[in-house]
Amino acid sequence: MVKIHTNKINLEALLDSNNTESRIRSQVPSPMDGGWISAAVVSRLSSLGRRLARILYKFARPFMRPIAHRLRRFLMSDFQAELTRITRTINTHSIETIRRDQLTILRDLQEIKSIVSRLETHARTASSDT
Repeated sequence: MVKIHTNKINLEALLDSNNTESRIRSQVPSPMDGGWISAAVVSRLSSLGRRLARILYKFARPFMRPIAHRLRRFLMSDFQAELTRITRTINTHSIETIRRDQLTILRDLQEIKSIVSRLETHARTASSDT
């Protein structure tokens, strides 16, 4: 098979589904390879950018926190109301289920009590007949 090379990119590698993305990326030329921006300049610019972002964040934080808190509370209000409604529904359903189960147990106990009392009277009558 003929390999076609264009701008240092292996087109066969791009078309081959077995190659991983990292292999393809390793074949793409980077600006650092060409040298139009040196690594020291990129490093220095990144450092200055991080330092500037830190300073801006330090001054913006006292103003942004209350706004972010109010915005978060506003956006979550619908979800909070829905969660409260669901919790109330679950609690009500649970209480009703417990009450229903208690009534069922009470009926079963009353039935057992009546059966025991009938058996006791039957045993008394049987013992008095003998």
